Amino acid sequence: MWARKGDVLLRCNGFSRAIAVVLLVGFVVSACDLGDDDGSSRTQPSTPVTIRGSDTPPPSSPPWTLADLVNHQCAVFDEADLARFEMVSPGVVGDGSEFCRWQSLPTAPTTAVMYFLPDIRRQYQDLEAAYRDEPNFRTLTVAGRPAFVEDDRNLSGTQTCQLWVSVPSGGTIQFEYALKNAGVVDENCATAVDIATVLAERVH
Repeated sequence: MWARKGDVLLRCNGFSRAIAVVLLVGFVVSACDLGDDDGSSRTQPSTPVTIRGSDTPPPSSPPWTLADLVNHQCAVFDEADLARFEMVSPGVVGDGSEFCRWQSLPTAPTTAVMYFLPDIRRQYQDLEAAYRDEPNFRTLTVAGRPAFVEDDRNLSGTQTCQLWVSVPSGGTIQFEYALKNAGVVDENCATAVDIATVLAERVH
């Protein structure tokens, strides 16, 4: 559950399930190095992956790898990007978390929140297989790459679009765009795909 003090959007489902899956699978693999409870296995890189430390900034301009961004999640969007997306700059990394969170501007007509998780641990194929039976699952192409989406519209009035996009160098982009108390907005996932496309074009 993401419920930091002061957050406008508190969520107990949706993208947080993806975080839970990542953490659970990481524990299982580290313990026995066999596979996941759902039968999928985590692909081990053929060469060691060097993760850029939190005190070592990523390159100033893309393209980046997920290893560049594990400790620099918020670097994917600059101030101009966030102004275009109507989000507050800069983003915030949650305490002890692996995602960057951005909140909509106070002047925005609806409250929106977006999250980015550079998932270097899980491969796209494994995640797609694990989520294929989820409600509102569908595959698509983002920046020319395989991707899948879940469009979640819950009774609390929050409409959430969650995307997972494959990364050529390994790992998976996980992105969420959520609107709170916005009613049914058919273009919500279209907005999410547009932003995720910008992200995917920068992460190779």
